[in-house]
Amino acid sequence: MSMISQMSRSKWELVSTTPRFHDVRAMWFSSEHLAGVLCCACRPLGAMLRQGGEDASEMIILTSKGDFTTWTTVHREAGRVDDISHAGGVLHVIGARQRGDGQMQQLLLRSVDAGASWTTIPLGGPAQRQGLAFVSPRSGYVWSATDLRMTRDGGQTWSTSILSTPKNSSLARPSLGADGTLWLATEDHLYYVREDRAFDGGALPAGLELCFLQPTNAGGVLLLGRAGDPGASGLPVELHERTGSGSLRLCREFPPFLPDYFHASGRFLLITGTTTHETSMRPLLFFSHDAGDTWFEENDDALPVVKGAHFEDGANRLWIRASFDRILRRNFGR
Repeated sequence: MSMISQMSRSKWELVSTTPRFHDVRAMWFSSEHLAGVLCCACRPLGAMLRQGGEDASEMIILTSKGDFTTWTTVHREAGRVDDISHAGGVLHVIGARQRGDGQMQQLLLRSVDAGASWTTIPLGGPAQRQGLAFVSPRSGYVWSATDLRMTRDGGQTWSTSILSTPKNSSLARPSLGADGTLWLATEDHLYYVREDRAFDGGALPAGLELCFLQPTNAGGVLLLGRAGDPGASGLPVELHERTGSGSLRLCREFPPFLPDYFHASGRFLLITGTTTHETSMRPLLFFSHDAGDTWFEENDDALPVVKGAHFEDGANRLWIRASFDRILRRNFGR
């Protein structure tokens, strides 16, 4: 493994800002060009800014095309948005609306016209769904902390449970691969799902407190986590790969920091987090162009907080959803 190098960086370019108190939750692309953005309202309540949560009063979805200076409200109701998935030109949003009795009822929103109009599909059952991932316009998964289910008809009907967690465990960090495989984990075990069948992916690396999963193009998955006693401070961060054949290997050990985002697209990898600098926390960023063989490090108070990303392979350009309602992009060419 090569050393981690410092590199003079290109600048982040501000593409757009959304209306105040609107959080960018998803971006979708067409032929590698940004085609739309979906935002959700963050309403200021007193001195606090609340997003989602059962006391948030409105769910507002905005879309924008072209130069991203003009925004259109395409959905508005009392409720919240929990997760968003985009596949084959169809958008699915899982969330909840506020009923007349004040309780929250989960629902699925579906758009086949890039967010211009939406169909509402009620979600029955007691499970509190936390996320979703669609493989195609009509086939996808929803999950809660203890349960995973699949649909083949755009959310009209759902399978019985595909995967339930062992006692005192919960499903975490699901991530969908380009081949349609869904990877997810419990506290100490890895699973993967193809179609409506769940498979045992084996135990996680010993001593690894898993933070993120990212599938690879070779049918495996990358595991990023902190190594050592979870109660200790100054833990190193390790990147492991479970290959398509099922073997585990340690790819990289990083110096101690707190990971907060991990993105993998082909051979481009991006990791962000914070590290202690004197008496304060400083943002840092690691990236690799060659699937982790060579890494570059940046640490700067001006680094953006990354909440979502899309990498343009042909242009070596990264688009990110950043804090403060911003969409940024940057050329990561060599």
